[in-house]
Amino acid sequence: MALLPSMHVRADDDDDESTTTSVTSTIESWTGVGDFILKVDPPQHTVHLNEKSKNATYAVRVMALPGFSGEVELDIKGLPEESEAVFSREEGVPNPVFQSVLRVEVGHSTAPGQYLLTIIATSEGDGEHHEGDEHHEADNHIQADDLGEEDGEISHEATVILIVQGEPSTTDGHFEKRLQVRVATNADYVKGPNVDIFGKVYLRHGDSISGAMVSIEVLDPSGQSMHVASTNSSNAGHFSHVFTLPLNATEGLYTVYVTASFAPYKDATGKTTFTVGGSDAPSILITSINVTKTDGTIPSEFLAGETVAVWVTVRNTGADLENGMIWVEIIDSNGVPISVVVVIVTIHHGEQVKTGLQVVLGSSSPTGIYTVNSLVSNGEISKGGKFLDTEETSFAVTNTQPSQTTTTQTTTEETTQTATTETTETTTTSESTTETTTTETT
Repeated sequence: MALLPSMHVRADDDDDESTTTSVTSTIESWTGVGDFILKVDPPQHTVHLNEKSKNATYAVRVMALPGFSGEVELDIKGLPEESEAVFSREEGVPNPVFQSVLRVEVGHSTAPGQYLLTIIATSEGDGEHHEGDEHHEADNHIQADDLGEEDGEISHEATVILIVQGEPSTTDGHFEKRLQVRVATNADYVKGPNVDIFGKVYLRHGDSISGAMVSIEVLDPSGQSMHVASTNSSNAGHFSHVFTLPLNATEGLYTVYVTASFAPYKDATGKTTFTVGGSDAPSILITSINVTKTDGTIPSEFLAGETVAVWVTVRNTGADLENGMIWVEIIDSNGVPISVVVVIVTIHHGEQVKTGLQVVLGSSSPTGIYTVNSLVSNGEISKGGKFLDTEETSFAVTNTQPSQTTTTQTTTEETTQTATTETTETTTTSESTTETTTTETT
């Protein structure tokens, strides 16, 4: 992926006001133990292609029942071909309630009609899971089902209706659906135990992909293939695979490559690493990317002119990463990079670094869904450095607000070493105009 200097965003005067119905859903009773309830409101939303507002928002609530304290991840299926979607929070722990806002951006060329959207909430689960539990709903269109996809996994669905009306345009070619895959393992291993490989197949800003073929290959520290397998993604796009490390496994850094295939999209590839015993190379994993306001709250959408805070957490289970680079790139809804920031860090073995930055959106920022890409490299790419991990998230931007002409970026590094309780914190602040350049471009 090419990283470019940021540039001025283009003006867009579209009014991004959404129209919601007043109908809400209720669930009257539930008999599960160590489980959770999924609710989505409203059950029906109408979007008019010939009006300025072409988005629909749905409130998503996950409520924990007694005995449940796991993390829940949200996905969606059934989007129109020319549409995109973003959750204000893609995952969280209901304590006792986890809330998110689903925003669906409908493309100008979307065919009018009625679309059934399926919201999926999945958790690895930490309580007893009862197969066949029934949801009892009020008189509305929401249905939730116990999917029981994998051992230990709890998954529920809620369906809502999206109605698209009006005359579609034939000139809207903005929405590009691309197959993507992400993969991870647990931290580091000793010889002999099982290695858990897991991940997700999905479309950027779109549906999770079920039934995708996922090919897995594990290379040992010398670069030789030592394990090959294949599996399929589940209903929520997840996949997992377990294999046992041989007792004579070489110590060092192992690399896991995955390829996801699902017609008619091009194959997507992903990579992660893990260590066995000691390693002379870093093993880097971006564990999270969070987008918030400056006060830490997570909004359903941002206004043009508001400040967006991006937080990236990176973990190293291999050798020390000296003078590594954490890249953060923000791309607007038109596919234009508006900000690229590079932070130089050193992450020792067993440490986790949290890096934050703040970007003020321009007053003429286009509405729609923005992408945040984060990458970690072991040096400058132009001087032989390589990207060690990459991850992305997204957020929504709506109506234009009064003008702000400068961009302020604040970067904070918080390093925590697992073996001690000491914490060091360094803060770097810089100011620039709305056109920002970085120290490196690839």
